[in-house]
Amino acid sequence: LPDDAAWRAADGAAVLAALGPLWAEFVPEGTNEAQVEEGWVRPVLRALGHVFTVQVSMRTPLGPMTPDYVLYADEPARTAAPSTGLAGEADFRGALAIGDAKAWAKRLDQPLTARQQARGIKTSDNPSYQIDAYVRYSGLPWGILTNGRHWRLVHRDTSKQLDVYYEVDLPALIEQAQAAVTAASAPRASREAERAAESALEALKYFWLFFR
Repeated sequence: LPDDAAWRAADGAAVLAALGPLWAEFVPEGTNEAQVEEGWVRPVLRALGHVFTVQVSMRTPLGPMTPDYVLYADEPARTAAPSTGLAGEADFRGALAIGDAKAWAKRLDQPLTARQQARGIKTSDNPSYQIDAYVRYSGLPWGILTNGRHWRLVHRDTSKQLDVYYEVDLPALIEQAQAAVTAASAPRASREAERAAESALEALKYFWLFFR
């Protein structure tokens, strides 16, 4: 990625300037899933440049499923997609990715209870099962799964394995970058502090470019 033109064009400080205020405005304590989406997930998706449709019901061999987001590169692509009825794989051809959000810090790899194991696994039992099903049955290459804190990117070719993904703790990345930049901006800051700031901003760039 560092050899890619998009990496060279991206500015870690600009990423921090875009995401830092969003995180400062959001208070996760006591929120429910809808509040996490409205106050944090959707602003981050918009900052990344996505436009999206929410709660699109899609047709699958397991019955109708409703992922939280279908992500598009621009508004013309979004408006060109069918907006009524059960969506099939052909209806997602203009989209970039499928997305699903959970309550703040909810485990994305929820262990199965004995009762769930006895009756058989359902996709709703585990967020990782859900995003795998959404990716496979939508035909889209990418899926984003988040609980607000952790942001996970999965690919259709490996999502079924459940343990192959790229994941970051986004608030931690933002806070680490803010602290490192502040330290590096101090009078007579050491070269070590400057390198720490560069590294922290690079970590944000990885998030920015992978999730765009």
